[in-house]
Amino acid sequence: MKSGINYSNTPEFIVMHYSQSGDRAWYSIEEINNDHRRKGFYPYITPNGRPLFIGYHYLVNRLGCVSTLRPENIFGQHCASMNRKSIGICVEGLVKVLDQNTKKPTLELVYRLMKKYQIPVNRVVGHGEIDNKDCPNFRRGMSGFRETLVNFINKIDPDSKLAN
Repeated sequence: MKSGINYSNTPEFIVMHYSQSGDRAWYSIEEINNDHRRKGFYPYITPNGRPLFIGYHYLVNRLGCVSTLRPENIFGQHCASMNRKSIGICVEGLVKVLDQNTKKPTLELVYRLMKKYQIPVNRVVGHGEIDNKDCPNFRRGMSGFRETLVNFINKIDPDSKLAN
């Protein structure tokens, strides 16, 4: 806790976001930080004293690389009604949310977090399902994503109770 602000987060949900990078090589962490600063997000002050405006906890870029953007125990700024009880994951892509580069790392990350916090698959939600935001593909495509996630879990961990 810094400056009297309670930064605590108790994850009960995983909130999926999607960022379409268009013709850019990728949506860099610095670009996300600048975008979230312009949107007026309140900064989390990192241990080295740097203000971090990024609201997501993780980014899966379009090459499939996973970046940690803020600690899981620090509340996010990615879904107003869920910020203190969720982990926010942003998946970057061109057209489809899960392509050959992003599918496996995204599913592995989500399942690792599900196991760590005992979050069942029905609590893996799309931003658009919660705040009625137009978060491309994760608004209409969450049932398909959850089905893919269940299939992934059943394949690697058939005894998991989280896929039910």
